[in-house]
Amino acid sequence: MAWDRDILIESDALRGQPLSTTGGRVWDAAHRMADFLEAMQEDLGLSRPGMQILELGAGCGWLGMTVARNLPHARVCMTEMEQGGALEHLEHNVALNRRDGMLGNAETCACDWSHWVEVDAGGEQRGSVSCVILPLFALLL
Repeated sequence: MAWDRDILIESDALRGQPLSTTGGRVWDAAHRMADFLEAMQEDLGLSRPGMQILELGAGCGWLGMTVARNLPHARVCMTEMEQGGALEHLEHNVALNRRDGMLGNAETCACDWSHWVEVDAGGEQRGSVSCVILPLFALLL
């Protein structure tokens, strides 16, 4: 059965809150990744119980929500940075799509790639991390 891709996305322009990030639209790459995941669903084991999927830089959330809608038993975590309104925009779009109860176990999390951790030769950490998600996710998008 073909994946349901009917995901509501409200652009940043419609919300009247322009973003200073690239997350205000659905990129063609998101559609291609959905095509790949749908075609390879069984080979990748996406339907198995307990599947956990992490999307780094989810933007407006279309891909993560498409995955969550079509893999209702999977835990899907969509991440985005807080800066520039990106996380708020993602959370807004997720809330729009939660209304129909078809998002399964989808969640959002702040994650900024500009925060870093450096481990020296002695194993000591320096720096900071904005997002640590445990247990490890089985598939990163």
